[in-house]
Amino acid sequence: MAASVLPLAAPASALQPWRERLLASKVFMRYDYAWKEAEFTQAEHRITGIGCRLLYLHASWVETYHHSASHSCSSPRTKTYIESNGFIEFQERLAKACELMGYEIVADPEAADLVFVYVAPPAEQRSELSQFETFKKVVEHSKDRKTDDKPMFCLLLGDADFLPLPKTEGDETRRGLSDFAISQEFAPIAAEAEYGSVAQFAVEFVPESVENLSSEFKEEKTRKLDSLMSRFGCVGQNLMHHTEKWEFYASSESVFCHGEDDAKGVTHPSEDDTMFWFKETKGKTCDQCHAPSEKLSKCARCRDAVYCSRDCQKAAWKLHKRLCGKTPEEISAPNEEKK
Repeated sequence: MAASVLPLAAPASALQPWRERLLASKVFMRYDYAWKEAEFTQAEHRITGIGCRLLYLHASWVETYHHSASHSCSSPRTKTYIESNGFIEFQERLAKACELMGYEIVADPEAADLVFVYVAPPAEQRSELSQFETFKKVVEHSKDRKTDDKPMFCLLLGDADFLPLPKTEGDETRRGLSDFAISQEFAPIAAEAEYGSVAQFAVEFVPESVENLSSEFKEEKTRKLDSLMSRFGCVGQNLMHHTEKWEFYASSESVFCHGEDDAKGVTHPSEDDTMFWFKETKGKTCDQCHAPSEKLSKCARCRDAVYCSRDCQKAAWKLHKRLCGKTPEEISAPNEEKK
């Protein structure tokens, strides 16, 4: 049997400065595609914290590319442009993230290595031009570059925590359909540019206030929610949670667009980095909601799992009770028997 090929990985020494910057921004890395609002409570701002984590990912991919056997180039790729399409908070929060992570913001998008773009729901659009105008401009300018040297994009698509809340059910329905409208518009643009999705992240947020919602809308929403929760036997759910969609794009033929299972790709997390962040967060973040906290309670039985609240401990118990107090060998034993 042929030996399995280990995925490409940057050495720990190359990632260490980026790790230190992320920790200094009061954010931990977590390799998952669904992130919770609670994970960014210690950051300067939620979007700033998300930006720092996204920049860490970008930096780790570039470091892996630079240190792979077939690529000896070591020039930094830390020039960033932020296209807010009229939403100043997006610009300001990500500018702070760039400052914290050591990325330089440039005035010319054509000079950037990474371009952030916010694409608002059609009903909320503030730009008179297409919200993808900067994307198309940068792609056109860089079309003669080597595939792996073309700029990357990180897009926030649709709903965002800085948008005003929908005031009626009709507004909420239109907001919910905006993802489809945006994808319908962007898909042919990305295809023509020969750019593909590298990774996408769903990031939870809870609107700061619901005071602008009409009483009728809130009552109707609560009634429908209670009915739905009862049907499925759920309690304690908060349907005021919303989700942002952040997505990286790169040239489709580049090493950045290889799937995580492709050994030639550079975007899969290394075992070393995954273990670093596992050790770094152990005992510092809730095992259920991943919120960082200095006051975590240990599971009374195994003294290993930690939680920030009784609610989190109860929510985690269904899965944790199968693992509680068991050694790694005991946990893996049933799987070994099936082989």
